[in-house]
Amino acid sequence: AIRDKISRGLGLSGSRSSLAIQTAILSLSGVQKVRVVYNTTFSPITVSTRSIPENGVAIWVYPNTITSEVQKQIVALMFAMLGGNLNRSLPTATGTDGVVGEVTGADLRIHQEGFWFMSATLVTVDVFIDPTTGYEPGGSLASVTAPIQEVVRLYFDGLEPGETLRQQDLLGLVAAVAGVARTTISFSVAGAGLTTNDVAIDAASFATLDTSAASGGIVVRQS
Repeated sequence: AIRDKISRGLGLSGSRSSLAIQTAILSLSGVQKVRVVYNTTFSPITVSTRSIPENGVAIWVYPNTITSEVQKQIVALMFAMLGGNLNRSLPTATGTDGVVGEVTGADLRIHQEGFWFMSATLVTVDVFIDPTTGYEPGGSLASVTAPIQEVVRLYFDGLEPGETLRQQDLLGLVAAVAGVARTTISFSVAGAGLTTNDVAIDAASFATLDTSAASGGIVVRQS
């Protein structure tokens, strides 16, 4: 399974671990999300349409509006942390897909280094509360709306790139809000129709609330 082929760096030590690389890149100005995918097999694998060579690594960064200076810092940091022993999945040139640069190694040779840009998947969450059965005693739409919005935001803040939106996970968080007895939660992805199913997110993307919508990406209603 592809999941078995994607290493989170748990078997890697020191600065080459996924967590170490993510943390280092996230510390740079303007960087909001990072995903590191290792291919520990002896054959290329494809993740989000990008081919990762055998014994290789691909890195995605969000947003694509980071400055050219930060792009250079990421390239230099990647080469310093990953070294020259791993193959790379790289864009052919710097552009809308990602960034590629050149780094001079300790061997005085020029090495190519780079990363892909990650995308955001815009989501609106619809929380329906039946006015006759959905409230605990004393609960009302006015009293539960703000707490529901807060737990939904916290849920999305905790999602990792590529992580599936799980309806039951969010349902449990919302049901724990004081005054709520039961709800129905639906997702609308990129303006599409509502669904109560889990939503798979592309490996090179992350789910985020559509704050450009009038609702701010969260609708709490009882009709």
